[in-house]
Amino acid sequence: MDVVEKIDLLLKDRGISAAKLCRELGFSSGLYSQWRKRSQNPSADKLKKIAAYFGVSVDYLMGTEPGSEREISPEDIRIALYHETEGMSDETLDRVLQFARFARIEEKKRKDKLARREAEAEASEE
Repeated sequence: MDVVEKIDLLLKDRGISAAKLCRELGFSSGLYSQWRKRSQNPSADKLKKIAAYFGVSVDYLMGTEPGSEREISPEDIRIALYHETEGMSDETLDRVLQFARFARIEEKKRKDKLARREAEAEASEE
């Protein structure tokens, strides 16, 4: 999954349009469509703004974040749900897959926040 696909996933997961993202971050209105057409790549500065906006790391957007070694596959979802996916359309299965990815990101953020709090508590005790 490339950078633009990850941004697309975050937009879908959060129910935000690309136009709203660009407007809120001060990007030109046609910039995102240039990224999607692959005629231009997001700059490092823009990636930092997007990462901060969504509460993810630039490494996550770039696909280099440690711990993100394996993508969740449709087969993983089928196994996890056992026979609950029988009769489920590919579109619905894709939405479940997107939610699973989103849930994994949120869980990692929660764990990181908890670890920071614990480290701060230990530091303040010293």
